[in-house]
Formats: sequence, structure tokens, C-alpha cells
Amino acid sequence: SDIAYFDGTCTNCDVTIDQNITLQGLTMDATYTGTITHTTHTITVGNLGTEDGTTGTWSQAGGTFLGGSGAINMRRFFLSGGSFQSTSARMLVRYNADGTTATLLNYSGGSFLHNNGEVELYLSRRHSGISSNGRAYFDGSPYMTFYDLTIVAGDNVKGGDFDMRGNANIERHFSVSGQYYKGLSEMGWRTEM
Repeated sequence: SDIAYFDGTCTNCDVTIDQNITLQGLTMDATYTGTITHTTHTITVGNLGTEDGTTGTWSQAGGTFLGGSGAINMRRFFLSGGSFQSTSARMLVRYNADGTTATLLNYSGGSFLHNNGEVELYLSRRHSGISSNGRAYFDGSPYMTFYDLTIVAGDNVKGGDFDMRGNANIERHFSVSGQYYKGLSEMGWRTEM
């Protein structure tokens, strides 16, 4: 139920995740110079089944995250600095946006390494009613490169949009399911097969 916060005040802050963990948030500040090493265990950041917009964010501005082969689940992913190596399995970014507009992913800087894994952006809405919208921004340089990218319209998403802006590369598979996405024509998408 805690938010893990790493910054430059920590003197011995290299961490190895050797068990399944659940956090309400994870922040790697720009002053953090350590390394977090992920192994085969599952990392869950936030309650993926709630509309609570205050939890579940992975925010990285510094340091190094070395993804292993366990699943990584979160509600939002913001990368502005440092180095993030994803899992070789699946990194799920799932947001239940009940009548709101949610930024699931924002890449504005740093280094994203896909590790031959899948990234899934999953927008859902737990209740019927008002349309829900999702956003993913890829504004960093160099381009964010995915191995496999999946975009899903989940439970009860009707009439909403998924707006993607910026530039990204996809090296292997790209999959979109649902009736809600737009913006691909506005992006500098490149695929390498």
C-alpha cells in the first residue's frame, strides 16, 4: 500500500526484486543513480481494477531499471529520464477510465529498451455510461521502440477515443482491438519486420 520513492539521498540503493511485489506507486527521481533489478517475479503498481486516479503510476526520471522475465503491471507509465529495460514477458498498462480521459503512457525522455517483450496498453471502463478516452504520448528522442505493442479497448468502452501522438518504432507485432482508437495517421509510426 506504499509508494516506493528512490532519490539521491539514498547511499546504497541498488535493489533486486526477489519476490512478487504490489505497490501503490513507484517513483525514480532524477537524482537517483542506482539500479533496480527485476527477476522472474511479478511487479504490480496500483490497483488495476479501480478508477482511483491517484495511484498506480510508474514515474521514472533517473536511475536504471533492468527488467527480467516476470510480468510488470501498472496503471500509468511515465518515462522522462534514466534507463528502463522492460520485461521479456508482458508489461501491462491498464487504466479504468470511467468517463475520464487518462494518459496511460507518456515518454518524454530517457531510454526505453523493449527486451523482446510485449507492451499492452489496455483502456477499460468498469461502468456503462459516459465515454472514456485514453492517451499515449511518444515525445522522447530517440523514438520509443517496441518489440510487440498491443492496444486494447476493454470492458464497456464505447464511444471513446484512444489518441496517440509522437513517434515510435515497432520491431515485430502491432495489434489493435476495439472501436475507439485514433491518431495512427498523425504519428510517425515505423515498423521493422
